[in-house]
Amino acid sequence: MKLKLIALAVAGATMAPMAMAQTANPVTLYGTLNIDFDSTKASNASTGANVGARNRVTSNSANFGIRGTEDLGGGMKAFFQVEMGTVALDTGGGNLAGRNSAVGLQGGAGSILLGNWDTPYKSASGPVDAFYGTGVANYVNVISGNSTPTAASGATRNGFDRRANNVVQWWSPNWNGLSLRAGYGANEGRTNSTTTPSQNPSLTSFSAVYAKGPFMVSGAYEKHDQFANSATQSSKDTGMKFAATAVVGTTTFGVVTERLKFQGNIGATGLSKVFTAGTGTEAKVNSYYASVVHRMGPWAFRAGIGADRGVRVNTVAGAPDTRARMLAVGGSYSFSKRTDAYVLFSQIKNDNNSRNDFAIGAVGGVSQGADPRALGFGLRHTF
Repeated sequence: MKLKLIALAVAGATMAPMAMAQTANPVTLYGTLNIDFDSTKASNASTGANVGARNRVTSNSANFGIRGTEDLGGGMKAFFQVEMGTVALDTGGGNLAGRNSAVGLQGGAGSILLGNWDTPYKSASGPVDAFYGTGVANYVNVISGNSTPTAASGATRNGFDRRANNVVQWWSPNWNGLSLRAGYGANEGRTNSTTTPSQNPSLTSFSAVYAKGPFMVSGAYEKHDQFANSATQSSKDTGMKFAATAVVGTTTFGVVTERLKFQGNIGATGLSKVFTAGTGTEAKVNSYYASVVHRMGPWAFRAGIGADRGVRVNTVAGAPDTRARMLAVGGSYSFSKRTDAYVLFSQIKNDNNSRNDFAIGAVGGVSQGADPRALGFGLRHTF
């Protein structure tokens, strides 16, 4: 009995400092595990080969992380977050701090953070997506450029649905429903060359969101300087979008409209459309997406429809047959506030000169004119 009491006393003395530290500086472990089984293919190619049907298990941006705050007094707090992306439950693996990770300060004038984080442009319309903001039914199939090339001089992506690294952001306080965000992606990829033009890639991003009661409206603007996928070509790409959601009873409606403009060597922009180097010096892409989520107790019907309305190029006769349209339908059942099961069908219809693929969970190898489609079911758990 005495030995048991001594063991308990030692354990208590060992654990007490850790418990007090967590109370004074709370740290939270959190995450989302979202994994599905689906069947995908891409058929009806106008040029090149189709992609045959295949089955797969996909982790759909599953992640986990730690976050915490410290009260500094005088209304000031320090905060941090380190989030690991791609928790690959299907194959194993992941990358530390690959998702939203930063350290910052919060006070009466808002918050400032430094690190690797979703741009204000990206976050402004996230609530509109009907399928959890990830997976093959994601609205990025037709919104934000659906483009994921490696760009020159260290720039990460040409698309506008991005997480910017080497970023500093300011988030305003919430002023009676209105909140602002501004971000700058530092030009760490700058190069100096005597044989080719120097590259100086940077990013600026802004958003304004008004959310009160059942309504949300937002607007966002983003600019990429010298993000072209070419060491010899400068570019200035811009995006502007507006989004809104409304809750009517147990139904949520959402809409996004967007215009992207790519300036420079269109063949080097990494657009999901097919162009050769030197084909025009400016391209514009207009897109829209609309969604509905209707809840009936633990059940929910989910649907999204959208279109990338094709590319307009200023110095050629035009860019015909470059449109892409998407349709996603499905349903979910909530076992609890943290656990869902879902089924979905998603399809992109490409014109003959378009090759949009699923932005998350890509089929891969989609040829011009081919139509990706996926049918699957999955489980989603948050903690």
